[in-house]
Amino acid sequence: MKKGEIKMKRRKKGIILIGVLFLLLIATGSLFAYGFLTDSTTLSLTDKTDFAKVEEANPLPSWSVYGSHIGKIGQGDLFVITPNASWTGDMTCHVTLINPDSLVATYKALAIEIQIWDIYNNQVGTSEYLTIHNNTIDIEFGQTASPYRVKITDGYYISNRAGWNSGNEDPAFLCQILQRS
Repeated sequence: MKKGEIKMKRRKKGIILIGVLFLLLIATGSLFAYGFLTDSTTLSLTDKTDFAKVEEANPLPSWSVYGSHIGKIGQGDLFVITPNASWTGDMTCHVTLINPDSLVATYKALAIEIQIWDIYNNQVGTSEYLTIHNNTIDIEFGQTASPYRVKITDGYYISNRAGWNSGNEDPAFLCQILQRS
């Protein structure tokens, strides 16, 4: 190789090196700029007590289930709802039958009437039916006199003849209270 060709290759390598360094400078410079352009903050919020408390009633309703039988559902309280004194708005009671998958082993049909009653034994809201196939209901109500009771007021079942085990006959419920304005 001639001396001129070697100088030319060195110049090309030098230009490439300068270009790489320039690109690195741009990349790291933008990272430094990014670091100076971002920040974080923490909000100072005030926590408050829940607007209502839901508790399991005691005692709970019960009934006996026999194979190949049509029977009546036992009446009684499921939950007690106590609103916070500062909450005066309307509410929605969301009740779910949470184990319909195990209940189908025992019941051909299961219909449970749910109502909400105030402290003076007045019904508030509507009557709704929980079933194995309609396992979620909502009852909207305005406040009257608390505490409120979520009650089973009526219902029936038709049981399967066989194929079910002890425990499959026990409905399990979930109650959530939602605010309405």
